[in-house]
Amino acid sequence: MPLSLAKLLDDESVFERTPAGLREAVFAELHLEPTARRILLVVNGEIPLRALLDMLQLSDEHVADAIVHLVRRGLIRPRAKDPE
Repeated sequence: MPLSLAKLLDDESVFERTPAGLREAVFAELHLEPTARRILLVVNGEIPLRALLDMLQLSDEHVADAIVHLVRRGLIRPRAKDPE
């Protein structure tokens, strides 16, 4: 079941690179837009979205657009929550 956009972009969402994202981070073959590339390079499966926004100092909308783009391209994905 696909995540809703609101859930995907929740402040506490954490993203990780997919195998394709790991390759793209190393080889830069897809010529991503600079914001998307910056996000791809800092996503590590540990940093919540709000912290990424604060760290990158970009508008929420610009980061949200780039994250949606990276998810749709299969370069990042939401990390599954640890069972409690």
